[in-house]
Amino acid sequence: MKILIIDDNEVRYKKLSHEFSLTNEFKYMEISFCDTSDKGRLLCKNNKFDLLILDVCLPKKIGYKANQEEGLKFLEDLHNNKKYFLPTEIIGITANIDNIDDYRVKFFEFTYVVFPAEINSKIWINNIINHTSKRINSDIKNESIIKDKIVISIHGIRT
Repeated sequence: MKILIIDDNEVRYKKLSHEFSLTNEFKYMEISFCDTSDKGRLLCKNNKFDLLILDVCLPKKIGYKANQEEGLKFLEDLHNNKKYFLPTEIIGITANIDNIDDYRVKFFEFTYVVFPAEINSKIWINNIINHTSKRINSDIKNESIIKDKIVISIHGIRT
């Protein structure tokens, strides 16, 4: 599973990455990280991700102020511009719990869910880990079912 995490909070990214590394499914993960929406656009232009974990409040570039409008613009660009590969699933995260209701409705148009992601909480990390593990295990099961049904047999070919 190709996962892209876009978050300008390095501590939060490292916590999530560490928790991913402790799972049985980690060997099936390829995790990329960036900290601005412009870097995220570049990665989504050149790669197809299965899961995008997106900080709702992002800076456009390094040195710019993070805001939810940039996160929403990034999502709109992914959905409306064919030059980007749209991730299969998108999970939003935010530490700005006070403002979550202001933009949750807008983000729900484009995401699977938006989790409150306070730095000292593990609830959001556990929710993402559980969701990702279930998805990977489902993909593994479906792949093994498909592999079990593919049989190609060629007999009696004369050369």
